[in-house]
Amino acid sequence: MALGSHPFLQRLLHRHERLLSAAAGATAASEGDKKGSSVSAPAERSVVVLLPSEDSMRGLNPAEQLLVETHICTPTATASQFVNLRGQGIHREDRTLVSGFGFSSSFRVEILAEEVIYNDGVVLQCFLIAAPLLPNAAAAAPASSTASARGNAIEPTTGPDQARATAEERENLEKIERAILAETSRWRAKAGAAVENQLDEEIRFFKETYVLALGCDAEIALRLRELVTLCTQRVLGLLAPALASPQGGSNGGAATGLVGALGGRSSAGPAAGPLAAVAAAVGGGRFLGRGAAASQRPEGQGPPASNEGVATAVEGFVFLRVHDTLWTFAVKALSKRQARLEAKLKGLRENLPFLYDRLQVKPLLRGVSFHASAELLNQLSAWKLPQQKTACLAWAVRNLQRACRSHVHQLHARQQRRAELERKQARLGAAAALPSSPQPVEITVDDLVALLLVAAALSGGRQLLANVWLMTVFNLQKPREAQFDESSFYLTTLHSALSFALVVDLPEAPSGLPRTGGEPALRAAHLERP
Repeated sequence: MALGSHPFLQRLLHRHERLLSAAAGATAASEGDKKGSSVSAPAERSVVVLLPSEDSMRGLNPAEQLLVETHICTPTATASQFVNLRGQGIHREDRTLVSGFGFSSSFRVEILAEEVIYNDGVVLQCFLIAAPLLPNAAAAAPASSTASARGNAIEPTTGPDQARATAEERENLEKIERAILAETSRWRAKAGAAVENQLDEEIRFFKETYVLALGCDAEIALRLRELVTLCTQRVLGLLAPALASPQGGSNGGAATGLVGALGGRSSAGPAAGPLAAVAAAVGGGRFLGRGAAASQRPEGQGPPASNEGVATAVEGFVFLRVHDTLWTFAVKALSKRQARLEAKLKGLRENLPFLYDRLQVKPLLRGVSFHASAELLNQLSAWKLPQQKTACLAWAVRNLQRACRSHVHQLHARQQRRAELERKQARLGAAAALPSSPQPVEITVDDLVALLLVAAALSGGRQLLANVWLMTVFNLQKPREAQFDESSFYLTTLHSALSFALVVDLPEAPSGLPRTGGEPALRAAHLERP
């Protein structure tokens, strides 16, 4: 059957046309920003629509809004990756869709057919899939899809496995700075003290002349990107002076124009060849982009010595040197707002039931312990590099998800043991009905906002706004499509949680009665006895 007549697609076209148009408009805006204002041709408006097979929908009755938002996706800069309207990531591997960030559990769903459909100027990339991307869809999926989903389910991690996972996470965070310092030592040893002196000169010029101000995050990010660009050119010029001559390649003029346009002190001379590639990559915010640098190398010339590694190391070197300046500014400028946030978090910590009710968290998730994630949020200040801070935030979110899985797993085990005990006490026969298999619990984006806010409340939120500001400035340097990556998603979620905390009005406690409902009491209320 042609996918144009699929019932779900017809429902979208007739009932949710405005939602499709909005998703297409977001895609077109992203493409337009990426191409630049000099491009006169309109950006293509495209949407990815996932169409569950009709057989897989039998017996399911999900909320229509949930079904629609889960299966309308916007494409990203990577052709195989999509993000649905609920902020969940989906990755395509050949004829299979794989769940990404934002989903409560891992799964793989087969693509049965695909077709491109044009509708009123919007390109619909339609995929017929074996099962809907819903938590209770496993029973309706074909055997292959169900088995695959169960095989990818993540069991709760406890004991030695938990300790090993914690050690690995911390090691990964420490590796970020170690790798940068190792690369820095390599090019410093090769180029001598002159390279460090020149970088210190550029960084000192930035500190002495640039005025930081709240509300100018994008401008600060741009100036830092320019600083990294100039420092990268200085290092590459000293590592490969022969390549820095104007005869090194046809891109010298473009690179010189870039340096001049940066508005910095470009006395290092014109960059050409591979230097232009790195300048374009770093100047465009693509610090780690291999494709941009590789595509602009002169034909017949092999890759220069670790250009991408040098650019990454210089970026880390610069942020390590300017960290104290940025951190001192953020802590001082945000001090009043930080004090207000800490007061609000204290009130929420003393009234968690109100927070859960206000954000409509599922009752099953209200007894989860989030102390491990709260401790990780407290550790954000211990890491200097923004890459380490965002990785630590992602670690805290993974701990939230792991705690929820473990808690739900324990509750289901208790329920089954109790049902089994009652069956034995009643001396029921073998034909008696066994307890039904528990259904997985979906952690939605709204749930994640609330759970992150609980973790922040338990942590106290000390210097949290300064950490968020540093991560935000670093994130603004990335290309637009990078806003769809996992770390950016978690940072946006934390932004939403803290924004809610700052504006919410806490209920008044009855006179003479202290506030109650902290986490220990809440856990006691929701944990069922075996």
